[in-house]
Amino acid sequence: MYVGKGKISAVSGETRATIVPLFSAAPVSAQLTVPFFLAGSLAVGMEVVYAQFPDNTGVILARMDGEWSHKVAGGVEVPTGNVSISNGLNVGGKVTAADLTTGSVPSYNAHTHSCPDGGTSGPR
Repeated sequence: MYVGKGKISAVSGETRATIVPLFSAAPVSAQLTVPFFLAGSLAVGMEVVYAQFPDNTGVILARMDGEWSHKVAGGVEVPTGNVSISNGLNVGGKVTAADLTTGSVPSYNAHTHSCPDGGTSGPR
């Protein structure tokens, strides 16, 4: 196995890329796997760290600048538990929820509805 530093020489879709090694006389790598967290965030000429095996398979381990696109292709599933979001959430589509609890939306917390008996009812 070889772990090295190189520059991206070509990107094929979001799942494969080839590397030009920086510190060896080795030729351009075979197409290496791009892990999900780097999909869409690699460009030709970008420095990366990669692992390549004797059978010419391998994987790109990281960008040398430490960045990534902050996007996950194909969606995210949280099988159990709660999700906490600390820096805001922007939703561009429909949201479906079984229940909503909030301490930060006054219009939701304080709204009322008229009841058939003439009274009012608020969130429960």
